[in-house]
Amino acid sequence: MNFTVERKKPKKFNATIEGVKIITTRNVYEPHEDSEMLAKAVKENAFGKFLDMGTGSGLQAITAFKNGMTKSVTAADVSETAINEAGKNAERNNAKIKLVKSNLFSNIPGKFDCIAFNPPYLPTTKNEKLKGEINQAFDGGRTGRKTSSKFIAEAKKHLEKKGIILLVGSSLSNYEKTIKDLKKTGFETEIIAQKNFFIEEVVIIKAWLH
Repeated sequence: MNFTVERKKPKKFNATIEGVKIITTRNVYEPHEDSEMLAKAVKENAFGKFLDMGTGSGLQAITAFKNGMTKSVTAADVSETAINEAGKNAERNNAKIKLVKSNLFSNIPGKFDCIAFNPPYLPTTKNEKLKGEINQAFDGGRTGRKTSSKFIAEAKKHLEKKGIILLVGSSLSNYEKTIKDLKKTGFETEIIAQKNFFIEEVVIIKAWLH
């Protein structure tokens, strides 16, 4: 079964991705191929003040810290467990990041030069929800777009004029609609990475303001 349709709680995860050592427990979303694609994009594009939205294991935040082009790194997640594990992974990699518990931008002040986000994008019915905090990492609502739509609506006011967004999209939740929504909100977009998996296509969308 492809990772994107796996709804069981992940087991303990231990791996090195883009030079970053990551360990997670079964209560935190473990990095998969979509995370690796985003980490490569973060490594190549993150700069200035960086925000890792929905940090999970902390992979994107730590990658941004290590790429040499960022001035500060903030890692945010709605899950207290994820925040704690991201902090532990940051220590393992000697990365200095600010950890913030926040439901999207609810507790995030200021603006950023680069925001990365791998939103929950699985279309999810009530019967498919997982128990506990881990559900927040998978549950994209009925269409798979619940969280990404909220993010797009709020992101503009948290981005510097020459800033960029790096966003994971999937054919399972109609990433073409994500691109349309970004353009309606005032962004230019470009697909900078694209990969086909068993039942879906995953893309990394780069977006910036007009």
